[in-house]
Amino acid sequence: MARFHEDWDQILIREVMRTSLGSDAAYLREEALARKYRVGRSVIRQTFSRFAGAGLVEHVPRRGWLVRPFREEDMRAYLEIREALELKALDLARPHIQREDLIRMLEGNPERKKGAFPRLDNRLHRYLIEKSQNRYIREFFRQYVSIYYTALFDYAAPEVSVVTQMARQHRRILESLLSRAWARARQALVEHIQAQGRVLKKLLKR
Repeated sequence: MARFHEDWDQILIREVMRTSLGSDAAYLREEALARKYRVGRSVIRQTFSRFAGAGLVEHVPRRGWLVRPFREEDMRAYLEIREALELKALDLARPHIQREDLIRMLEGNPERKKGAFPRLDNRLHRYLIEKSQNRYIREFFRQYVSIYYTALFDYAAPEVSVVTQMARQHRRILESLLSRAWARARQALVEHIQAQGRVLKKLLKR
């Protein structure tokens, strides 16, 4: 069955993400990836061309697609913009938030029981962005750079302790929203985003 281009976006952005974690710039080659995924080179080329438009990769003739190393200063710059836009999304979403939606998301981030694997429901971020009803905020989080950082964070945070911590932070935000404690919800959201930055910094030191 043929894949939609969004599938290739997700697959190949993980290739870019993993390559960017090297200490030096490196090249991804269309031919090698086409063999790996058993697909025509045109699919790889079209996807990387979209990434190049977002500044994630650069095409170098006869060498391939250049991926530069992940840099802490880029991460900090991205998280600053993400924090500002998610806080704005929260403010704009306030009249449109539905209590039953918050309760369902809270149930998806339960307290971890002893011996059980933690559960993490990440819908909160997308929910606030969509409920903001601001198309410019929505478009920012649909861009390839945002997808790249989401993939990077998922890769960096598989540990049980980190998942447990993230679920706890989600609960604080959701409980504050349920109580309509807007200032507390904003602060909890800021702390959550900053915690993700610390997780990514640890990844750089590995």
